[in-house]
Amino acid sequence: MDRRDSCMTMKLCSDPVHPDLFLAAFEVGGVHQYDLRSPEIDTHKIKVKTEANAVAFHPSHPHLFSVGFGDSIVATYDNRMVGDDRDASIYQFAPAHLLSSRRKAICGLSINRKDQIVASYLSDDIYLFDCPLNSSYSSSSSLTTDDNGGGGSTTSTSSSKYDIITTPLQTYSGHRNVQTFLKEVAYIGRRGEYIMSGSDCGHLFIWDTRSGDIVHVLSGDRSVVNGAAAHPQFPAMICTWGIESTVKIWDSIGEKSTVDQQVVTNIIDRNMQRQGSMLQYAQIKTMIANSRRKRRDLKKQQQQQPTSSSSENSSKPAESSSSSEDDEDDDDDEDDFYMWNPFRRPDLPAMIISLKEEGNKLFREGLIHESLAMYSKACEIGTSTNVERMSAQSVDRFKQLIRPILLNKAACNLVLKEYKAVIEDSTKALDGDPLNLKGLFRRGRAYFFINDFDNALVDLQKFVENSPEEEQSAQKIIQQIQRAIAQRDKREASLFQRMFKKE
Repeated sequence: MDRRDSCMTMKLCSDPVHPDLFLAAFEVGGVHQYDLRSPEIDTHKIKVKTEANAVAFHPSHPHLFSVGFGDSIVATYDNRMVGDDRDASIYQFAPAHLLSSRRKAICGLSINRKDQIVASYLSDDIYLFDCPLNSSYSSSSSLTTDDNGGGGSTTSTSSSKYDIITTPLQTYSGHRNVQTFLKEVAYIGRRGEYIMSGSDCGHLFIWDTRSGDIVHVLSGDRSVVNGAAAHPQFPAMICTWGIESTVKIWDSIGEKSTVDQQVVTNIIDRNMQRQGSMLQYAQIKTMIANSRRKRRDLKKQQQQQPTSSSSENSSKPAESSSSSEDDEDDDDDEDDFYMWNPFRRPDLPAMIISLKEEGNKLFREGLIHESLAMYSKACEIGTSTNVERMSAQSVDRFKQLIRPILLNKAACNLVLKEYKAVIEDSTKALDGDPLNLKGLFRRGRAYFFINDFDNALVDLQKFVENSPEEEQSAQKIIQQIQRAIAQRDKREASLFQRMFKKE
């Protein structure tokens, strides 16, 4: 019916008055209208640059429909006067805290007979908005439509313009919506008294529409519940579907949940913890993707404009002793990144290792600030991880994983002359391994550069004692420290002699 085979159809919605008409929301290309009676190509409705993820008609005003976009905006349109872009909408909705970032896509949309729009946001909560048609918008405007529904002639030349409504009537939370991108949300009850939506934890959540309280939690799938729908004649009967190959039908779910409240609380707590981990993973993946892009651009510039050997050397860290821990081949293949299985808990050690490896590559390219950002993020994950439930052996392995990253941070800060940060990171690394050679050497050098000669001498002498083969690299600094200490002692002796000299 349509040649649009290069993009995904996100949602279909039939016209409540004309059953032969339906709207389709596309990942690319906006919203289109189709007529089953016509062999002609579809009527173009709304053209947008971002994806259209959800579309729904207003039951009380069949000429109105709303679209959920990929940038946190819900827009309401009059089918009789719709233009060819999103600016033709009569209302727009988005929570204020999501409007500024425009990074939270809408994955589900539903509308009740009171023209209240409920929208489910990816990696966020579900929000209820009131579409103020009765007070601000006249549905009886002088518009005419043809017998086929939308797309007819109009006597109005332009649509009304409104500010974006940013204050939702209610918020529904407790579920988790990260792993799949098309979680349905729907009203349930004869008057839409409840709202239901699936969750990544495999449960169906049902909220009281007015209060936002959770009234039911049903186990609907072994992995993820993607959607739910109520029977049109029997509102207490619902069906759920998800990753499994079966659709479940629920009958007479009752007015109160039969699940123990403590169980519900535990489910919600796990959802919040795992959603935080998954969002953290997404942030890390974006960081690494941007880093790889930057390194590729740098390589292209170097290939287009060859530089002399001296300039190449100047772009690299000056001291070989400040190199990062690993010396792996630089491979930009996406497959070498930790491939996260969205249906399992994100592997924190694997994410830390990915950040460390990318930091090493950036360091070798001379991108010290970018390398430091990778190491810092890895350490942030490590320090925020709850180790109380880990075994002693697991905690030790975790510390061994973080220790070289702390030393890599020290190497970056040594190049950037942030000597206090070098001392701080090296001290943390030496806390569990007091004779770590790189920690001693880098902290000793940092002490030297801030004129703390006594501590510098202690660290560097330990370094030489435990690594005789590296004595030559440290001996020069040790001699400088000894001369500096001798000069300091001489100055102090002269000062005291003048202070206490008898006149």
